Amino acid sequence: MSILNAVHSEIIKSKHILFYISHIVIALLGTLLFISYFVMYSNNSDLSRIKLMFEILLVVFPFLISVMVGLNISQEEKASHFQILLSSSKRYKMVLSKLIVLCSCGNIALIALCVFWTAGIIMFNAINKYPLIMIALILVGTFLTSIVVYTFHMFLNLKLGIGVSLFFGIFESIQAIMYSNIEIKGIYKYIIPFAWQIDWLKDVMNGTISQHVTQWLIIGALSLVLIGMFFIWFQYWEGRKYYE
Repeated sequence: MSILNAVHSEIIKSKHILFYISHIVIALLGTLLFISYFVMYSNNSDLSRIKLMFEILLVVFPFLISVMVGLNISQEEKASHFQILLSSSKRYKMVLSKLIVLCSCGNIALIALCVFWTAGIIMFNAINKYPLIMIALILVGTFLTSIVVYTFHMFLNLKLGIGVSLFFGIFESIQAIMYSNIEIKGIYKYIIPFAWQIDWLKDVMNGTISQHVTQWLIIGALSLVLIGMFFIWFQYWEGRKYYE
């Protein structure tokens, strides 16, 4: 089975759960919330409102990821106790297709939210100057840094179940609130994946990406290592023991 076929199969399987509807509803609710915020607080500066909007999005993102990954993985658990995944001769393609669909749907929903929000604030004349490049950079960084978070929650759901994944999703969101108000220093800025998105937002908003190129290169390399470790682990995973 090719990767494309595996992705197509995953897209069809996800139709049977609230996966796509959940993304659409969340994107629409977020759009209405942020358009209302920009209209009601139009006297505030554009950058301060944009910063607050993306901080809120990045705070809830880890929890939403845990929910969406949980919905997807629990489908495999209920259907066959993961036997379809485990019996595949090239199981890495199966889990890679899941990661592609999860990341794509989550970030397409985020882009759709931003597109509809942009249309709304322009229609209501609720912004003076629209910073297109800045928002594009934020979205690109959010997508790239979210891949590790999706991978982490896939591991938690496969190994320990949806309950543990949801717990960590809540914990990560609470931590993200803290990191949005403080500066992470030292080695911690490299080893806390769910804080990378907040750091990226700060660098984009402050125009300091060029000053932290080394940091982002290290984070990029570390992301590849962590994702690679997950795929290696999955190749040898034998399922949860209590299903034997």
